[in-house]
Amino acid sequence: MKLSKSKLKQIIKEELSKALAEAGALDEDVTRSLDTAAKGDYVEISISDDGYDKSVEIIDPNNFKPGLSQWQSVKYLAKIVQVAAEESEAPATAKPELAPQQQKWSDYLAGRGPRPE
Repeated sequence: MKLSKSKLKQIIKEELSKALAEAGALDEDVTRSLDTAAKGDYVEISISDDGYDKSVEIIDPNNFKPGLSQWQSVKYLAKIVQVAAEESEAPATAKPELAPQQQKWSDYLAGRGPRPE
């Protein structure tokens, strides 16, 4: 199959547009999941006036509207400086300074033994 330059450019443009739209780069209303947050991203944090509802979402800093709504008590724009790494799943080791009864309770509470009497 032979393609002309203009046809090839059109195909590339269409595919690029699709990829950008899927990534949310073209649609300002698409929000990224917080799982994808990275160093340098901006997040909008808002808390309701009763403190019950909290919202955190990744946004473009140019789209931040600093005014509060009727039900918000605070609203922040924050830049992510560091993202925590996942903790290791290595099992905790017992500390030798625990008394035997304390060690039994520690094992029980960690799900590693029966309930001490």
